[in-house]
Amino acid sequence: MTIYGRIILKNGKEAILRELRWNDLYDLYDLQNSIAKEKELEKCLGRQKPKSFEEFLKYFSKIVINTLTGKDIRIVAEVDKKVVGYVSIKISSNCFSHRGWLGIMIRKEYRNLGLGTELLKYAIREAKKRGLKLILLETSSYNKAAIHVFKKVGFKEVGIIPHGLRVNNEYIDTLVMFLKLE
Repeated sequence: MTIYGRIILKNGKEAILRELRWNDLYDLYDLQNSIAKEKELEKCLGRQKPKSFEEFLKYFSKIVINTLTGKDIRIVAEVDKKVVGYVSIKISSNCFSHRGWLGIMIRKEYRNLGLGTELLKYAIREAKKRGLKLILLETSSYNKAAIHVFKKVGFKEVGIIPHGLRVNNEYIDTLVMFLKLE
């Protein structure tokens, strides 16, 4: 198992940043569904429907296969032997194989402790090692905390997609950001 690093969070706990593994299934299932239940994130992430375990198992199997075959970069943050955060870069294919799309999830009680910034830094390092030249992301214009962290690690705004997200029949603009890797 690859360990990318260890960090001390602002709450004093140690987080181990490591590669995704099959044993993370239940923790990631719980993490994703806990985020889906956060009503205050609706305008940031869209309406998330908790997945059944069977749905998540299919999804997770694809994630692990793509990670093991080098199609994706997946790093988890583990605190006290429980996954509390996760970052992914889905590497594009063919003439777009120089770039990847970023996603990140952090358990509510581990936000604003420096974990998001560190997860992004490690994912960026791994993307550079893999030869990626560009990382892209799209997020809700309401997702101010995430936008702040993305800018902090070097992402720049490239444009706005008007009505890029629909939540309860309300349209919300989404922001497209990029990070050019040198």
